[in-house]
Amino acid sequence: MQWVLFALMLIIDPVLAADLDDERELAERLAERNGSEEVLKLDVSGIPFQSLYRDSPEKKRRGGIILLHGRKSNQDAQALIHPLRVGLPGHGWATLSVSLPAAETQAEIENFSSLMPESVGRLRAAVSALKQKEITDIALLGHDSGAWIVLNYLIQQPDPAVRAVILLDPAPVHGLIGFPVRLSRLSTLAIPILELLGHRQGLPADEEARERKTALKSVPDYRQVGVETPDGGWNDVEDYLVQRIHGWLNRMFARPKPVEAKP
Repeated sequence: MQWVLFALMLIIDPVLAADLDDERELAERLAERNGSEEVLKLDVSGIPFQSLYRDSPEKKRRGGIILLHGRKSNQDAQALIHPLRVGLPGHGWATLSVSLPAAETQAEIENFSSLMPESVGRLRAAVSALKQKEITDIALLGHDSGAWIVLNYLIQQPDPAVRAVILLDPAPVHGLIGFPVRLSRLSTLAIPILELLGHRQGLPADEEARERKTALKSVPDYRQVGVETPDGGWNDVEDYLVQRIHGWLNRMFARPKPVEAKP
């Protein structure tokens, strides 16, 4: 059935089909590099996609973190995603790094909203996968465009199992066709959020960062923190990120769980 759906995509949308083919080739390379024991196959509406799962070696697992990569990246990119994916389990956090829909960079920027439904569907499938592994203390981490997928998901589907969020350099979205999340809706969130912004020494936060801070100021336990980095990105500071994320999550997860409202 999955291959029938894939063939239909080839006929209906050749560009989308080419993107899926590229995604499949990348998944095969990453599976070969990391070993089949880390590969976790998931699907949305019968369309398969690959994620990489790494459990914590500690006897007492603290929880699970779902990683969502950004543009020009993938679920095991050596810059940022791989160091977090393999570093956080050593502190008790199982990681599930999700493959997001592939698209040409320009198309993704101009039509970001068209990728959002499938991306949110993949995140929803990842949350379900961790619950099936009996991980019910979950954090979401989104980098670049992945940050907006996380926020969109939370607005659509609040889940008591998702207890904290980390945003790393949310992608610039001014001027996009179909704004991914209306800033006015962010104030409805009630979950701890840590937003980390990489920047060069002495440079202030940009206008979009200031607007997000204003929109999220009413959210309990929201913090926006600038981190001075050598190139304005996250190269060479991955160890710091692992420690910072672990310490913050440890504090947030030490609090009593919110009581789930009865239907």
